[in-house]
Amino acid sequence: PGATLAEAAKMFERALALNGEKPVHRLEYGRTLIALEQYDEARVQLQECMALPQAQWDDDMSKAEAARLLKTIAGKHDKKDET
Repeated sequence: PGATLAEAAKMFERALALNGEKPVHRLEYGRTLIALEQYDEARVQLQECMALPQAQWDDDMSKAEAARLLKTIAGKHDKKDET
């Protein structure tokens, strides 16, 4: 069986601990957190993605996607916060 979203999130946390300077890692972690409806932490990761310096040729695409995702989750809150 494939990995769960929660397992994927843990793997991204490990990747960021090893090298948190790649925007694509922050982007994909943020995307995973959105799927888990953890919007608050997703915002943090997507904003961090956008703030990182350019390191690879495709970082601009990662940053643009992070900005797009931030717009899609505007006003959304973590499920646990909605009680």
